[in-house]
Amino acid sequence: MLSLAACAPTINAGNKNMVTLFVPSKMQEGEALRLADQHCAQFGRSATLKGKPRGDYYDYSCVK
Repeated sequence: MLSLAACAPTINAGNKNMVTLFVPSKMQEGEALRLADQHCAQFGRSATLKGKPRGDYYDYSCVK
């Protein structure tokens, strides 16, 4: 049995300057940005996509 959580974007790595998310579907890009923003908000910052995704991995910068 598959879990629905496995289908959602997840944080792969992150710190106060950046966060990388695994995004299994392009239809979840908005959800991924919200998750990245939540991560960056911990540091008083917001997320901005860095360049093009690398396959299913999206890199965001945490900017002021």
